[in-house]
Amino acid sequence: MHIEQLTVRASSYKREGDLKDHLVIHNGQKPFSCQQCVRSFTRKGNLKKHIIVHFGERPFTCQQCENNLRHQGNLTSHMKIHTGEKSQRNYRKLMQVCNYKKPVLCPAGDMPFRCEPCGQRFILSSHLKRHQKWRSH
Repeated sequence: MHIEQLTVRASSYKREGDLKDHLVIHNGQKPFSCQQCVRSFTRKGNLKKHIIVHFGERPFTCQQCENNLRHQGNLTSHMKIHTGEKSQRNYRKLMQVCNYKKPVLCPAGDMPFRCEPCGQRFILSSHLKRHQKWRSH
């Protein structure tokens, strides 16, 4: 980044702390480290989101198919499968989040394979088996 751009950008921050938080992105520092693994983050909020991965929490539930998701944003993207709305996110990422290989409009009755420990539902038995393989309930 050129010094002129940095000076202009610095003047747009009202608090010095906000500028310091932003500069961390440019200097490569990742001061927020996960105690469970080797990952580290530039922002505390990103670390908080990541920690959920280690504890298996999925507090956001789809009311249409009972799919449980880790983050509100994932639920928002997931709901687009039911509405048929195109996602702003990467198609591949959306399918990964929703455990589908292709988009499907499906009510809960069309998802007959249910993981008993967590309640997550799947269209295919192979998806349930994959889920059980990677999740230790």
